[in-house]
Amino acid sequence: MTGARERLLQGLRGEGVPGLSEADWDEVFEFAQTHGVTPLLHRNLKSRYADLRVPEAIQTRLRDTYRATGIRNTRIFAQLNGILKGFRAAGIDVVVLKGAHLAELVYEEVALRPMGDVDLLVRPGDLRAATQLLRSMGYEQPGHEGSASPRHQEPVVEQMEIDSFRKPGGLLLDIHYFAVIPGQTEKASIESVWDRAMTVRLGGAEALVLSPEDLLLHLCVHAALNHGFAVRLVNICDIPAVVDRFGDRFDWAVFWGRSREWGAERAALVTFALAERLLGWRRPPASQSGEDLPPAVFDVVSVSERLLFSQSPTFTLFPQMAKLWGDASLIEKARLVLDRVFVSRKELGFTYGVPADSPRILLFYVVRLRTLVARAMRKATEVSRDGEAAEASLESEKERGRLIEWMGEE
Repeated sequence: MTGARERLLQGLRGEGVPGLSEADWDEVFEFAQTHGVTPLLHRNLKSRYADLRVPEAIQTRLRDTYRATGIRNTRIFAQLNGILKGFRAAGIDVVVLKGAHLAELVYEEVALRPMGDVDLLVRPGDLRAATQLLRSMGYEQPGHEGSASPRHQEPVVEQMEIDSFRKPGGLLLDIHYFAVIPGQTEKASIESVWDRAMTVRLGGAEALVLSPEDLLLHLCVHAALNHGFAVRLVNICDIPAVVDRFGDRFDWAVFWGRSREWGAERAALVTFALAERLLGWRRPPASQSGEDLPPAVFDVVSVSERLLFSQSPTFTLFPQMAKLWGDASLIEKARLVLDRVFVSRKELGFTYGVPADSPRILLFYVVRLRTLVARAMRKATEVSRDGEAAEASLESEKERGRLIEWMGEE
């Protein structure tokens, strides 16, 4: 698929992809579908279909996908409208993250940015009320039927979110309660993110969204640090889209200051470099106030590109988990486990909604240990069950872990 990938990138850069057979175009289309960029490809090439001799069947598929994305996103916004009104009526603040914000207010054309789900940010103290409200709307969390409190649902402690909410015919909702980086709660103030949030009209309803600087940094953190570039190409396309949308109104000094506060400066620099390499994007001169990528023992941008386009299955390991199957010594592995279990009382209290000075907080170290061990055992079972494919994926995850570890260094 390397040829299809390069041809797709040419199309996204607006360079055109001449001389392709219909079979070649089929590969490009399938690769675009996999990475969520088919509508963008259609937009970039539609005025040149004749010159590029794009087969009529491919033109139809590109056009149909663009229209289908617009119809689906319109339906999503209609349902989101009701959810946002429900939160507002209940007095619960909520920030709309990523896809829905991007599709309407950044791309300004809802058919250009596919959405698989809707991500919402609520304050940790509002998790119980938010869960009860969504259940009253018919949403449930698979595997948690009958549980009254999200605090009994063992939040995904490395991702700062609780399990997705679903209902038949309804949206898939991911509820987040931290928009920064796991393990960075003492460095970055979540309240400052809320203080900077902006009120907008989204899907016809009043909504809060991240400030431009927080939005761009959140996208970099999501792609680079939270997922180690186990994302789709559309997530990289979002980066220049945000920068171009806000233009001179974007405060780069604030962005770089905040990236250092969040411990995400390297993550932002790698994400920018990847967008430049793949999409032909050029950072605006004002953005150069940040430092250049520091030297590393490996080519961080090439590794990021390889991980982004990896065809092996991923197991969504948290950054350090792959080390448990690596060559580290038993002492190093034990230290790794202890570091992730015995986090500060502040971080533990934030995760489980318990005051940091409460005697009860000691019990939640046991809960955290149980959660992490259970996840590690599930991953070990997947590796043993899936054989060679899982081993190959595990090697990719080790590489991903090394990259994330380097990006998180200061």
